[in-house]
Amino acid sequence: MPGPEAPPAEPPIEDFLGEPTRDLDAWYRLWDLDRRLPLRRDPGWLGGLKYRLKRAIRKLVHGSEQDLWERQRLYNLVLYYHLEPLLGEMRELAESVGALGRDVQKVQSELFRDLKEMQKDYLRDREAMTERVEHLEKFLQAGLADVMRHNDALFARVDQKLDRLRRRGPEPRGPA
Repeated sequence: MPGPEAPPAEPPIEDFLGEPTRDLDAWYRLWDLDRRLPLRRDPGWLGGLKYRLKRAIRKLVHGSEQDLWERQRLYNLVLYYHLEPLLGEMRELAESVGALGRDVQKVQSELFRDLKEMQKDYLRDREAMTERVEHLEKFLQAGLADVMRHNDALFARVDQKLDRLRRRGPEPRGPA
């Protein structure tokens, strides 16, 4: 059975100096622990003098402005509590959008592959149909040319068949 969860590590102060961190949880821990940012010390004797002057002013101002700093700290904490659920939802939404984007890419690639395959099938079928149509057109032309060469014989044959059918059929009767 796992033990109790360890409290989050205290963020290093360096994360907030210079280019401050964008990690909201780190800021929350800084405000919750009420840590002060250190004064920066410039090199040289002038830097040392400025550093001592800043420390003295901080001590003077800190007492009279303590209420203001505490209100700001509490405001920051309350703001964090209100933003934290929204940040969680935004992360979930970002994950959903990422998953949706991957799904869209997958479907898009499948459609593109299917479209390419259909295009190949269409071109193959079109070529086969073109060959069949050309064959049938040649056959029709050859048949018509053959019929045209023998049209007298064809008409004679048709006449013979009609005569034979007339002879076999019943005699026509007159008006009743």
